[in-house]
Amino acid sequence: MSIFKSKKQIFLIGITVIVGGLLVVVIFSFVATKLSVSRFSKECEKIKDPVGISLCYKEIGEKYPHLSMCNKIENEMGKKSCYLGVAKARQDLSICEKTKDQTFQDGCYFEVAKAKKDPSICGRIKEDTTRNACYTRIGKDKKDLSICEKSSDEKWRDLCYLQLRNLSACQKIKTQDLRNTCYFNIAVLVKKDPEICEKIDDPEKKDGCYANVAETKKDSSICERIKDEPLRKNCYRQTTSTK
Repeated sequence: MSIFKSKKQIFLIGITVIVGGLLVVVIFSFVATKLSVSRFSKECEKIKDPVGISLCYKEIGEKYPHLSMCNKIENEMGKKSCYLGVAKARQDLSICEKTKDQTFQDGCYFEVAKAKKDPSICGRIKEDTTRNACYTRIGKDKKDLSICEKSSDEKWRDLCYLQLRNLSACQKIKTQDLRNTCYFNIAVLVKKDPEICEKIDDPEKKDGCYANVAETKKDSSICERIKDEPLRKNCYRQTTSTK
């Protein structure tokens, strides 16, 4: 029993030391940041040019990140730009709501959504184009087709599908030219597979797809699929010249 109590006491002491150490690190970091911000703020105050001093406060505010620096900026546009940078760095939505400017709020939500890769934040954006751009960016970053589908605009959905570079996404693209580009990109840049070129319904782009895959793989047999004679001959030259 005494051995058990001894081990338990050692364990509790160890936990206390670890927690205490973490608190010291957090407090030190907080104090160091406050001191740095204060020191750099004084340096900014030495700048005589109004634009220069605003840029100085903005740079310090975004670097640490600290709203107190943004609040020193007299120019309203500069202050909002600083808020946006701090919101992005902190991934803090509450900063986006510090002004009633809807354009600023929308842009701020977009930046925080990108930083957190969180599509639910895009739903807060009022303006259609910015909201759809938000879904497209995060859909691409997370390679998630379902996020692309949240866009209310077909063109933005198609653009999002295009950037995913997978066949399932290509099949959902409504715009013919973008769908062909999607298949082309996968065939040439991802899979190096001439069979995917077959899915392209534009003869010129399909020939270009075969030519690119053939040259990449140095496989002259793929050139036989090209309908355009000059391009087919050039394909043969390109695939046999280095052998």
